[in-house]
Amino acid sequence: MNLLYFKGHPPNFGDELNWYIFESLFMNDEFKAVEPQTYFMGVGSILHPAYFERFSSEKGDPVTEGTDGPIMNKAVVFGSGVREHSLDYDPETMDFRFVRGPISSQQTGAKNIADAAYLLPLMKEHENICALPKKHKVSFMPYFHHAFSLDYDKVAEETGVNIIQPYAEVDTILQEVQQSELVIAGAMHGCIAADIYRVPWIRLRLKTHEANPVVQSVKWRDYAESMEMDTLSTIRMENENTPDIPANAALQQELIDALNGLSSVTPCLSSDRVFDERVEQLADEVRSFSKDYGIPINSVRTILE
Repeated sequence: MNLLYFKGHPPNFGDELNWYIFESLFMNDEFKAVEPQTYFMGVGSILHPAYFERFSSEKGDPVTEGTDGPIMNKAVVFGSGVREHSLDYDPETMDFRFVRGPISSQQTGAKNIADAAYLLPLMKEHENICALPKKHKVSFMPYFHHAFSLDYDKVAEETGVNIIQPYAEVDTILQEVQQSELVIAGAMHGCIAADIYRVPWIRLRLKTHEANPVVQSVKWRDYAESMEMDTLSTIRMENENTPDIPANAALQQELIDALNGLSSVTPCLSSDRVFDERVEQLADEVRSFSKDYGIPINSVRTILE
């Protein structure tokens, strides 16, 4: 069995959670022994036609940018989400264990629980990270498309905000999130990580620098509804540039102004009730997958033992 997820250059935190989580939970000889043309789909908005082209690729060449591996004849879906497209797939080739949220459920007919990143509390490392003391009043994680667009050293200097880059090591990002009192993120999994570590968070949304706004809307709504959050705390940056100011300079100043004006925005956090319910549901799914595929569970907290 192969992990299927987007592999960016440089790597992106949300996508890198796949190997971090699933190699810890399942990646063992039994996992690898499952038919090599079976793919395991976890974290990410990868329920998308381009990924399912692997079912019809004659040569088994990579058919999706950022992925590699042989043609697939079966996919196991473990918390993935949809994008803007409706899906056309053969049910015989899919094992939907669960999907991210209600929108993903509507398009697939599968049950929804939460983004697969909410498996993090099941890992033994989670307790150690949760024990780390706070050291940042506010941290900001940019969306990965914007990671190299601005002078973030200047942003930190002007605002006093800690910058968390989405291409940093997964452990480093999780530790930095835990050690923050508030997280601002353009990256959805930056906000999700904050929610997992029970750190209040605010989404920062760039209007004119946002990758496909339809995709962004779908995945954020899917996530919010999965955690029973009616509204998301959001800072919207219009980035209306004047002709004499380079786009990045205007964007950088707008970001600085936004981070210096946080007192007017109320952060959000999913309820403890919903959070605990989702983690318990995910623990059940881990046990069920382990039993059905004969794959032992690796390093986990006592919640799974």
